[in-house]
Amino acid sequence: MTSADAGLRWLDRDPPQLNEVRRLVRRVIENTVRAGEVIKRLRALSKKTDPQRARLNLNDVVSETLPLVRRELATARVQASRSAGGQPRGCPGAIEFSCSSVIINLVVNAIQAMASVTDRRLLIRTLQPDGASVQFEVHDSGPGIDPKQAALLFEAFYTTKPDGMGMGLSISRSIIETHGGRISAACGAGQGAVFTITIPAA
Repeated sequence: MTSADAGLRWLDRDPPQLNEVRRLVRRVIENTVRAGEVIKRLRALSKKTDPQRARLNLNDVVSETLPLVRRELATARVQASRSAGGQPRGCPGAIEFSCSSVIINLVVNAIQAMASVTDRRLLIRTLQPDGASVQFEVHDSGPGIDPKQAALLFEAFYTTKPDGMGMGLSISRSIIETHGGRISAACGAGQGAVFTITIPAA
């Protein structure tokens, strides 16, 4: 919708900026295809069909997921960057949709955590520390995590937000642990927080 609205504004210019319109139409098509894939996976889950077992590259999962939160990042004026260490291959295909859901939750949480600071930076990092696992990290430049709260963040109904329900991180932990992985939170090296997901390789 955002791309379509912007495209109309470029068309209304004198003269119309057709190159910009073409770029935005391509983005509409890409997002439509991506949304269709999400719906297809939801239908497969609801029908309890056998999940695809193809081997995945975690970098590809991140690339397909981040455009879904592009609008939230832009609205909050967050400077997002990525770091892809090596080729973190080997996570089973069954985890792709679940991992995307967790990534979205962590990114949105990071955006909300940085609301009180002016320097809003988000680093999304993928790596393969060894042959047995792959990792995904979300670093933010927010106020950080109270060490006393770190162990409680993943408990059901525990929240640090005034209007939070305390379910997002609890559900994320359940999803990752169902696939034999783990998720943790810690203070960043300089400031902010870092959430780490470790998933066993296929």
